[in-house]
Amino acid sequence: QVSKRTSLFIAKPRVVHLWRNAGCNGRCVMCYFGFRTGDARKELFRLTIPDETIPRLLDQIHELGGRGTMVSYMGGEPLLAAPLLVWVEQASALGLDFRFTTNGYLIDEEVARRLVAANLFNIGVSLESLDPKINEQIRPLAHGTAKHVRAIELLIAERQRQSARLSINIKCTLTQLNFESLAGILERWGTIDGVIVTPQVFEALPGMPPETRDRLWPADWGGLEAAMQKLRQMRSAGY
Repeated sequence: QVSKRTSLFIAKPRVVHLWRNAGCNGRCVMCYFGFRTGDARKELFRLTIPDETIPRLLDQIHELGGRGTMVSYMGGEPLLAAPLLVWVEQASALGLDFRFTTNGYLIDEEVARRLVAANLFNIGVSLESLDPKINEQIRPLAHGTAKHVRAIELLIAERQRQSARLSINIKCTLTQLNFESLAGILERWGTIDGVIVTPQVFEALPGMPPETRDRLWPADWGGLEAAMQKLRQMRSAGY
């Protein structure tokens, strides 16, 4: 508050969140993009930080925090922003670390190559289950599971090919539908260098339809605890 409200600056930020409204190409049931309609949905696509402003913000973040400051880009599906790769490249040239989370639908060989070559620090890729019947209940897109998996595999391959520092974070929302599936994701990728798997607690957002909340909220506490114990054991085994 001293740094914010007076001319006295007493601390440098280590993480800066670039959080803006932006569009998304998914309609995940646990997200505002999945259940808002009409004008409320249109508001989610209204840019609160114009594209042309972000290069100047990156310069200012570097001036404020210096090299090694983390820029965490948040808002919609980041890869829908045409200049995203340019922003990553600018951040790298400034010595900033840049990260974002994507659904992976737009990652192909060329995008994966450029992201890794641009010295991206961390990328999160969303995936709820390797089983399309489960994953696509939560992230409804025909053949969407194959797109998530392909994105992860391409990023891992590019990371290895370029001997890059990129860390890949597979992010799962822990729900009643998929908690038993998380071990399968860990088994597939959890021992690969530079890959982590992060289960995140399901959050019932304001305005979410009650039937969606009830379908996703973990109700089988015994089964959930057994699944979590398996994950703990796998982590102890090196995953």
